[in-house]
Amino acid sequence: MHELNGRNKVRSPDGYGLTVWQGIAEALLQRHFGLSLTDTALCETDTVAELIAHGVRPCEAINTLVDKYDLTRLDTAAVPRSTPYLDTHDELAVIVDRGLTEIRFRQTRP
Repeated sequence: MHELNGRNKVRSPDGYGLTVWQGIAEALLQRHFGLSLTDTALCETDTVAELIAHGVRPCEAINTLVDKYDLTRLDTAAVPRSTPYLDTHDELAVIVDRGLTEIRFRQTRP
């Protein structure tokens, strides 16, 4: 489940706050579909707070958009894929590229 930090901001089970969650979604949208966060409802904090509260990861939220709008991945020529969907590998690549591994793996440390 989600929890609230000291500033009453929603946090995902992975430790993402709204801003980080949206940053990951923005990078995934741009990298794989050429879209901006503002092209989607994922720019709305209420929408993202609800998704976080339900444990929805950025890649899962974007996959819903793939179905709804029949989105095509831009990177299919470089890496042949049989699916337009994002997975946790795509999300992890963004996390590493943005230096967010501290947030992602904070829970696993003793």
